[in-house]
Amino acid sequence: MQRFAAQCGTHIPQVIADGFRNAMRDGTETLLATALAAELCDDLLQGGVEHLHFYTLNRGTMTRNVLHALGYTAERALQNVA
Repeated sequence: MQRFAAQCGTHIPQVIADGFRNAMRDGTETLLATALAAELCDDLLQGGVEHLHFYTLNRGTMTRNVLHALGYTAERALQNVA
């Protein structure tokens, strides 16, 4: 996360950096990332944003979990993709 933020020239708030440091100690960094992303998406949707676009960075499962946390589910399972 820190490397990606540095490449984008952005700052990670200390409370989030500390949260990830603690989550990494406990092996729960994916859970924290999912929760933070779902909260941000919910704030955007509640604020009137109509569409979300996700860059999965090869973590499609995490994106699926964020959408599930927001109450969205797939209409049907994907099979034999690619």
